[in-house]
Amino acid sequence: MPDSRTFGLTFKEVLLIDSTTIRLFSDVLKGVRRNPKGDGKKKGGLKVHMLIDAVQSVGRFIKITAVKVHDKNFLKSLELLSHSMVVFDKAYNYYHQFALWTQNQVYFVSRLKINAVYAVIEIKRIHYRKKGIAKVLRDEIIEMETTRKMKPERNK
Repeated sequence: MPDSRTFGLTFKEVLLIDSTTIRLFSDVLKGVRRNPKGDGKKKGGLKVHMLIDAVQSVGRFIKITAVKVHDKNFLKSLELLSHSMVVFDKAYNYYHQFALWTQNQVYFVSRLKINAVYAVIEIKRIHYRKKGIAKVLRDEIIEMETTRKMKPERNK
């Protein structure tokens, strides 16, 4: 039953974000790369970003951009209710937007970039890998660091 998908949820809505690329002629739309690949063609086209209501399995908001526009810019276009849960991949990492969402009690799930700087506030659960079973490995409450550690300057 469709209603069983919402049983026990404490969020007002659960949303998914993803995109797909539609390749077109690079003569018409600017390509994303400066140097063409081995075939001499630059990647030109459109990127379709979509906000999907996970409970109703229907698109809620769609934005079409040039391929060269970074995925994170899509997040600026969204107006989300407090106590919503948003799930997306790490291409949408945008720490400023994450801070705004946190202030407005919008929750999100994503993979961190490998160079992310954060502090673990609380470990909710740790899962151990089992061969052939995919699952969440760690559930943690973290705090993102706002300053990056700078590399020391070299002597000139």
